[in-house]
Amino acid sequence: MRFEVTHDYPADPARVARMLGDEDYLRDSARASGAVSARHEVAHSEDGAFIVSATRRMPTDTIPHSMRSLVGSTIELKMVQAWGPADAEAGRTATVSIDITGAPARCTARTRLSGDAETTRVRYEGEVSAPIPLVGPAVEKAVVQAVQRVLEAEYAVGLERLGRS
Repeated sequence: MRFEVTHDYPADPARVARMLGDEDYLRDSARASGAVSARHEVAHSEDGAFIVSATRRMPTDTIPHSMRSLVGSTIELKMVQAWGPADAEAGRTATVSIDITGAPARCTARTRLSGDAETTRVRYEGEVSAPIPLVGPAVEKAVVQAVQRVLEAEYAVGLERLGRS
């Protein structure tokens, strides 16, 4: 199942990119997303590219009750965001993958960060696959909704951080 999410931030692309790889932002985003526990690592390279590797344990209370028996009271998400270096206009692209431990579902996305001196747009275009007979489409829909909720929570944290710095 495909999904698209777009967020506009009131800051230039370089500032938004720094925020997306910032330890405090990542910690606050995990908390805002409802994670029961979280850990992350950020690896920066000399050319400005960076990789965020994160693990979040999330409650399953937003998953339809009929599917909770498949995963239990929490699920573990392993996420990797690989951001390339800035291009000539300070934009960037990233690949994103989210694996759900213990469930045959996966999310992949391409992300584009672009903008000007005052505004940055971050656009996620992704797909969720859950190759489970009979219930696969319902699982995919639940995962897409969960991914969208997490992205909205991270966006709110980003807006708050950019507004106070």
